[in-house]
Amino acid sequence: MVQPTPNPSSAPKAGSPSADATNVSPEAQVAGGGAPYGTTGTKVGLDGRPVGSPIYVGQTPGRYVGGVLELPVPITKQTQYTDTSAMDAFAGLSNRDKANLLAKLAQIPGIYQPGTQPTAQSIMAMGNAIAPRKEDIAALTKVMTYSDKVGEDYQLSVDKFYVNKELAASFFSVPGKTGPSLTPSAALISELNTQFMDVFNAGADKKVAAAYAKEVQQLEAKQGSISAQQREDIRLKYIQNAAATRYKTVMATPDTKDDALLQEGALGMVVNQIRSAYSNNGIPVNDAEIYKKAIQGVRSQQALANILNVTRQQAKALYPAFRDLIDQGAEVADLVSPYATVYSQIYDKPIAQLKPADFYEVAAGDKPISPAEYKKMLYAKPEFKDTETYKNTKQGALTAIVRAFGIGPA
Repeated sequence: MVQPTPNPSSAPKAGSPSADATNVSPEAQVAGGGAPYGTTGTKVGLDGRPVGSPIYVGQTPGRYVGGVLELPVPITKQTQYTDTSAMDAFAGLSNRDKANLLAKLAQIPGIYQPGTQPTAQSIMAMGNAIAPRKEDIAALTKVMTYSDKVGEDYQLSVDKFYVNKELAASFFSVPGKTGPSLTPSAALISELNTQFMDVFNAGADKKVAAAYAKEVQQLEAKQGSISAQQREDIRLKYIQNAAATRYKTVMATPDTKDDALLQEGALGMVVNQIRSAYSNNGIPVNDAEIYKKAIQGVRSQQALANILNVTRQQAKALYPAFRDLIDQGAEVADLVSPYATVYSQIYDKPIAQLKPADFYEVAAGDKPISPAEYKKMLYAKPEFKDTETYKNTKQGALTAIVRAFGIGPA
């Protein structure tokens, strides 16, 4: 029997900043003698501030309410690492995970002095008793310092630097270099020209492109590295200025002299609003399409309303079982939240890493399946056998059998 459609959950949305903000390490939760997370404790973080100090990671998209553009609200996370966190992190890992972490750290440029990186041979030689050296603790501490600059878990930072060596080199002081690496001007100019072609079907003016490259490099030199969001914010500023210039004649007319393009940051707000609408409704879209729609939406509230309405119509087509609730104003991210919770519990994957698009199957029919039915579906998937949940359950069953036959401890 199909159960009723679940109501929108008040739990954090899959992929939302609020979900990310709760995904913190145990160190942060106990810092300061057990002080609640986010409060000032007695421990000092790696950035010199008390653990739990805020980290600015972005802002909510602006939106129109009653014809008035609401200002965005800052999104913050909290610092969580101290000078003992690296040692604590290693202590909490299995022998195998310690080996994997050391192997990744060894491949990250700039966090070890030359010749001190662990080698495959040295890791294997430790066998089943892998113990990090002071050099390894110092290397992981450097990565954690970066993590607390951008507000992310250290394991995500390790994986990021392991995959992207250039990013690591731009943040850490690599021996033999006088400072952090800067993104080449040619690459930045090409990046801006690509965005201009997507939005305006024409490349950026040479002086404008050079100014963009210089601004990004100056911020990189000042901070050591910049986040993807900071880089996009700068890029959107140049796109907005170019759009304002192109529409200067139109904006000068009496009925459009207060065009939203004249408001600083308006394009960025609309980009975020449209991107969130697509993401929260599980609709794939590329940035080129978002920028084009944002140019239309920032010049006309009606155009923006039409764009957002189209996303709702697309969501209804992708999730037919949620049609009525979407018509009532619900977003797919809210509607799939109960299923995201179930998936997270079974597959041990943080809710923040899940997207609405991961849950097409729950609403593909005339009525949504119940969370209980979804749980059965997940148990039946072949990949379930690779989860810790399955392994722990299997081990528990084996232990019970052994005890029943009086072989093991009671």
